[in-house]
Amino acid sequence: MSEQNSGQSGMPVKCVARVSGAVGDLEEDIEIPKNFKDAYDLWSEATDEETGKKILQILNPYLSANFAPHALDDSESIIETLEDIDALEVILSGFHYDGDLIPSINATAIFEVTFKSGVTNDDIENWAQENDEDFGFAVNFYWNFDDEEMYLDTHSGIEFWTADPLDQATVDGK
Repeated sequence: MSEQNSGQSGMPVKCVARVSGAVGDLEEDIEIPKNFKDAYDLWSEATDEETGKKILQILNPYLSANFAPHALDDSESIIETLEDIDALEVILSGFHYDGDLIPSINATAIFEVTFKSGVTNDDIENWAQENDEDFGFAVNFYWNFDDEEMYLDTHSGIEFWTADPLDQATVDGK
């Protein structure tokens, strides 16, 4: 594992979060965009790879993610901000319909997190162990319906790691 984070100290570090089987609870007063019904109907008609790709394209624009460092104990000791950090990119990679218009999903989000100057990958791992924290606990995936957001339950957990151009270092020890 690299002793230093990618880039210069105090610079933004690309981080990746991945979730599998995330599902949302639809509240009665939330209006679902018509595209969700269209995607559901498409899948009802044909469950082939080409249809799957179309559905991913239809649903992906509605999927968002953020990293909320304030949800972690003592994160201010290694991260520059406690403000929510929106994902640079969210990639919907899979879905499963179980009778509802809103499928469970697999997805990946890419963030830029600015760690404190001088913080290394080893410091990040040590911090996670000392604080019994996992950066995945601070990641939220959610459907964004105009002015409404539906946050997803991530029962299987979220993998989170820093991405280095030379290698990938696991932040949470997985």
